[in-house]
Amino acid sequence: MNNRWGTSAQQCINVTSTGFSIQTQQGTGSTSGAPVSYPAVYYGDRETDLAMTRLFGGFGEAFYRTYEAAAPLPPGWPVRCELYNLYHVLNHANLFGGAYARQARGMIERLLAHAG
Repeated sequence: MNNRWGTSAQQCINVTSTGFSIQTQQGTGSTSGAPVSYPAVYYGDRETDLAMTRLFGGFGEAFYRTYEAAAPLPPGWPVRCELYNLYHVLNHANLFGGAYARQARGMIERLLAHAG
């Protein structure tokens, strides 16, 4: 078993105490339940991931309070959160226009006001 869902499905990433190795995906799996594969491997700033969680509704304030208690974020996090999410909102504005374009404009205005 090599996944936190407790299934026996082969996973594409094998995590060990010393690192990880990339495995092959075992075809397709059920669309309900544990995923068969993890399609992206990413190493980056945790703030970008946290910002993305807030973009479309978030996980609820209890998650963020618990995260902050375990791993405090540096000063200026709320502004950087908006900046990180601006990229994704601009992408949606480019693809879909409308409300995303208005949302992007509001984000840009707030960021510029903060910058002084």
